[in-house]
Amino acid sequence: MIPSSLSEASAAAAAGAAAAAVLDALIGPNLPFQHTSTTAPDAGPDATVTRSYASADDAARENAFSRMLVGIHFRRACTVGLQMGRDIARYDLENAPFLHD
Repeated sequence: MIPSSLSEASAAAAAGAAAAAVLDALIGPNLPFQHTSTTAPDAGPDATVTRSYASADDAARENAFSRMLVGIHFRRACTVGLQMGRDIARYDLENAPFLHD
């Protein structure tokens, strides 16, 4: 299978990495958390699936590489998207006036 977005950075990876970096900056890094889905295909009727993550960054990486596993992007697009998201978050955190009042 050839990914549909061959050479573009993964927007999903960028968004996830940016969100993780902002969360790390505002509430602290490496905070474990769980996410429970009632609509995941593996959940089945009247069931849930709970995923555990060691940090928001771990969740962002899983989010990014899931795009490769389902054939949307090549690995490079995912890694570039992750870095792009981190760079965007760093810029926003340095330049957001409401964070520096």
